[in-house]
Amino acid sequence: MAILILGLVIFLGGHSLRIIAEPTRDRLLARFGENRFKGIYSVLSLVGLMLIIYGYGAARMTTVPLYTPPPGLGHLALLLVPVAFVLVASAYLPTGPYKTAVRHPMVLGVGLGVHPVEFDALGEEADPRARAAMLEESLELLRAFWAGQPVSFAGQHYTVDGVVQQPTPLQDHVPIWVAGVWPNRKPMQRAARFDGAFPITDGGMTPQDFRDVAAFVAEHREDPTPLEMVHEGTSAAGEDLSAHADAGVTWWLERCRPEDRSPQETWDRVLAGPWQA
Repeated sequence: MAILILGLVIFLGGHSLRIIAEPTRDRLLARFGENRFKGIYSVLSLVGLMLIIYGYGAARMTTVPLYTPPPGLGHLALLLVPVAFVLVASAYLPTGPYKTAVRHPMVLGVGLGVHPVEFDALGEEADPRARAAMLEESLELLRAFWAGQPVSFAGQHYTVDGVVQQPTPLQDHVPIWVAGVWPNRKPMQRAARFDGAFPITDGGMTPQDFRDVAAFVAEHREDPTPLEMVHEGTSAAGEDLSAHADAGVTWWLERCRPEDRSPQETWDRVLAGPWQA
């Protein structure tokens, strides 16, 4: 058994080096060079694999309990398995009460962009009015593509002739979050037609700002389903964010930019976990 465990540590440890100790991996790569590093990596992986094979064969000759679950966990598992079946099945069905409650993890964030240099450097259209028209056409096309039927479209910026997208989303559509600078009205009117609003300001959105956005969007929203309200901010571990939640914010995206935090500070914040109401 010891040989099997040693093989697993060597094999999985080497393959997890980038995940658990990327700075160490980078130092080793710089010290040995890419070819020597890959050679050492390959040899250790092979050694680990051989130890796993040999150790597994030896361990099969005797029965050693690797793990004994605490009393009661077996019964808890029996209770959770039916719930898991329901959740797995609901992932492949149209949006309903279960999917609405659990929320799908994939979303599509859209917006015009902020910094003109990002467009100029790549030769993209920089005029915000033209980009807004392009965004409107592209969103219309996306919804048509997701239906899985042939799409023909002749717009000011895009032309499509009989295109069919396959595969289509397993749910009716990928939720779309629309970002825009508040208090500009046009982006939030656009957000009212989709699944989420992501308002931003130069000085940062306050809870009152979100109340104003929610009231404005409610005036322009025809879809009866709830609208996600998204905020990007910086919070300390354990900081009380109830003021934003009470103002209608449903998603807090922790801002992790180099100018705000060092990599270690960012990692510590991630490990601290999200705020819980």
